[in-house]
Amino acid sequence: MNDYYIKCKLMRKHLLNNKTELFNILQQYETLVMFEDELSRVFDLLDNINLQKDYLNNRFAGKASSFLPLNQPLYSFFLYVFIPSLILECVYYRPPAAQFSLHEKIFNLLMSEETNIKLLCVSRNDFLKKYIYHCDLVIFTGKYENALDLMQNIPDNMSMIYNGSALNPVVIEKNSVLDKAVEDVILARLYNSGQDCMAPACILVHKSRCGEFLQLLIKRLKKVKVGNNSDAYTIVGSLISEESIEDFIKFKDNYNDYLVYGGEYDKQKQIIYPSVFFFNEVNESVQNIYYAPYFIVMAYSSTTDIKRFLDTDFSERYAGYISLYGSNSEDLYKAKDVPLIALNSQTIFTFENGNTEFGGYGVGCNFIYNDNKLVAKPILISREICNIYSRC
Repeated sequence: MNDYYIKCKLMRKHLLNNKTELFNILQQYETLVMFEDELSRVFDLLDNINLQKDYLNNRFAGKASSFLPLNQPLYSFFLYVFIPSLILECVYYRPPAAQFSLHEKIFNLLMSEETNIKLLCVSRNDFLKKYIYHCDLVIFTGKYENALDLMQNIPDNMSMIYNGSALNPVVIEKNSVLDKAVEDVILARLYNSGQDCMAPACILVHKSRCGEFLQLLIKRLKKVKVGNNSDAYTIVGSLISEESIEDFIKFKDNYNDYLVYGGEYDKQKQIIYPSVFFFNEVNESVQNIYYAPYFIVMAYSSTTDIKRFLDTDFSERYAGYISLYGSNSEDLYKAKDVPLIALNSQTIFTFENGNTEFGGYGVGCNFIYNDNKLVAKPILISREICNIYSRC
């Protein structure tokens, strides 16, 4: 039996045995609903790890450093630290400074003293100089601008794997099944209380269905439980970053005339209530990646409107997926010259599983930097490591 397979099975058992304690650690940052989802994704990754056997059967005498994001700390650890540790000699990782204590608790709970994984709760500068400079590879998850800055500061012979954000619009066509579309949009947009870099940043609805769509969307949002993370029924809890609150306030100030539902927030509890902004025509200037539970809905009349929305520098940079609801879903869309990956009647949250490549072709979505060449494409961490260290 393969070594990686045994390690994954043992880790799954360990996670299950410590499930309650794990949630006690993570509930400061996510709801119980989110924790259950995150843990199930980790289990899915570990249970189906043989899908990566072509890459995990390799071993390389290399070292990697990994920067982890704020959201989904458990799943991110397994994707960007644990998986590389099955292939490489050593993996150093640094969580966000605000989560040093959280990751120390998770690490102490899950890892043994013999592990080749090293948690470093140090300054960003110390991590760069004392660890990254002595590695062959750096894995970075975060803002595109920060990735470019990091790339300028690493040695020329070092490789980099970047995981970022995507616009991931949803298109609701005139012949779509609205019940399914609204359900999927709510699950995706409220995923982790709206704090996911891959959640759909805009929903484009055919003009003939806007009234029905908004009515059904708001009706269901009224039933969404907002409150304490530990409550079993809470869907939207407190946000991780104060910046999300400030960004929402600015957006609301700028587009208050388009607010059709919600708009409330509680700065003390760091909560934003589900909100809906509706534009009765496509506005390609309203494009952003945001980390809060609000919906940007735009009416479109033809595919020309959709293509105009996608024909921007922002859409091109953050080109990932496009979810299409309706029988005309064979339409192929690009973000300027960058192809989008079409998902028929589903969002990425039913598509992503950790064992297959994920991401888009936009440079702000993800890229591999190797041999002084940058290639933006969907990524599977184990495959990219193998390709960097050899030719699998």
